[in-house]
Amino acid sequence: MFRVTSLLIAGCLGAAIACQAPAFMQQYKQRLGGAIDELATVVSHFDRDARAANMDRASAIERYTRSGDQFFVARGTAMMDTINRWHDMSDHWRAMTSATALTRLPVFVSGLDRDLAARTWNAYKPSIPTTPEGLGYGGVGFLFSHFLFGGVLSMLRGGRRRPSRHVETRQAAGS
Repeated sequence: MFRVTSLLIAGCLGAAIACQAPAFMQQYKQRLGGAIDELATVVSHFDRDARAANMDRASAIERYTRSGDQFFVARGTAMMDTINRWHDMSDHWRAMTSATALTRLPVFVSGLDRDLAARTWNAYKPSIPTTPEGLGYGGVGFLFSHFLFGGVLSMLRGGRRRPSRHVETRQAAGS
């Protein structure tokens, strides 16, 4: 009875944890979209200012970085980093948007922006998703935890089952 109850509890805990993945990825994707929008505004303003000075983006950044003034060099490098981050985040958002329920987790992990993920995690509130994807993750989590915990219990008991008390009692009575 202990084994069955323990396996059921382990499975339920695994399900509760695993079903958080789709909800967390959705909240991350929403934050990612907001970050992309803000970076797009910054890049757009930079491009507008470059055009007003009869330059394109590349030549404006080059002008910053070739300046002898450390402040302007730093601003040019920061703008280049901002543009690259905007491109990386946009690529990641598109990949997550086009991913299926089965491919979303590897896509999420492969392009993860650690700073954004940390801020998402700090604001994240666990929930029990009722979407097919959330239920699927929960089912996989249940099975994984159930079998993992069952394997651990088997290893702790030396891989063999203890004989039941009824067998021991019959053997003692028959002696």
